[in-house]
Amino acid sequence: MQVGYVNIDSNSYLKAAVNPDFPTGPFSVGLALNLYIPLGDYGQPESTDWIALRYLGYDYNNKYGFTYGQLSRVTLGQGLLVDNFNSGSGGNIEYTTKKAGILGYITVLDTKITAMRTAEEVQAFRVERPITTISGIPLTMGVTYAEDVDGINDSSIGSQVTRPSQVGYAADLSYPIGGPFFTLYAEGASLEDHGQGYGLGARGEFIDMIDYKAELRHLEKDFVPGYFNAAYQATSFTFSTDALQDDLTGFLINVSSGFMTNIVKAGLQYELYDDVNVLSAGVGWKRLRKVAGVINFSKPFNTADNRGVAIADLHYETGKFYDLLITIKRVYEDTNTFQESISVSAIMKPEKLFPNLPF
Repeated sequence: MQVGYVNIDSNSYLKAAVNPDFPTGPFSVGLALNLYIPLGDYGQPESTDWIALRYLGYDYNNKYGFTYGQLSRVTLGQGLLVDNFNSGSGGNIEYTTKKAGILGYITVLDTKITAMRTAEEVQAFRVERPITTISGIPLTMGVTYAEDVDGINDSSIGSQVTRPSQVGYAADLSYPIGGPFFTLYAEGASLEDHGQGYGLGARGEFIDMIDYKAELRHLEKDFVPGYFNAAYQATSFTFSTDALQDDLTGFLINVSSGFMTNIVKAGLQYELYDDVNVLSAGVGWKRLRKVAGVINFSKPFNTADNRGVAIADLHYETGKFYDLLITIKRVYEDTNTFQESISVSAIMKPEKLFPNLPF
């Protein structure tokens, strides 16, 4: 249960919400019931839902299943086409069914098939399977298709976000020569009616502490690496002004780790192509002096400006019958211009308010 303040499209509201969860074995269901009371001379926020299905999921031994809700951290293949995609990055801070998507997967005869579709009509399909063994180690091949059927035309945060409809293809090979510690891979991707890109790299995990990825990339004119990315729904893109105007070679470095027995976790991904840089970074921590939190920033590929998305979630444990949850989201149009939405809520804890309840 939550009650608090939320700022949406520069208007302020008192919000009351109930977010029940229903886990049942391999199934899980989550709902959101919301009430918004305007604190000024304006009506209900058009970009929110009174009732929403937050998530619905099923998994059987990681072999087949599906997830419905706000999809995040969706990477297909090695990330040259679909990299850390988030279906709900656009709009204000509130979850609505327009930010949802469904992702399903099944493994049959060593072939894994993954399919995704979002409410904003971004869809993807991937097939991967081992094609041979080299020195007893399987060489796996995958092919990926991704498409935004109708593009983006969204003004729900106060500024216009636009992208054209787009189709992309990718194919990759991966060879875990060192097991989880060291996997070699190569990937090629193409954006229809635009350029192509190629990557060669290695990724792995070091002593259960550090995850890494290092990749050399060659990008042709008009190609965009990781086009379907974490900030895809929140940032505009125009190929004529924002894509590469020349063929370039660059690199990608991704490192993440946990510290102090995973009390603090941090990660960073950085790409550099001549004078074009792309940065995503995040840090999260378990409760330290009553505060737990996560701060994330994502700057997608763009040659024209510094568009990006920053989100901070802070959870303050009061020790009473409620905790405080503060969320701040900024969508940057450039270095100094951004649209902001804020939520401050009290999360009720019935077990402390009524300690003698039988459940």
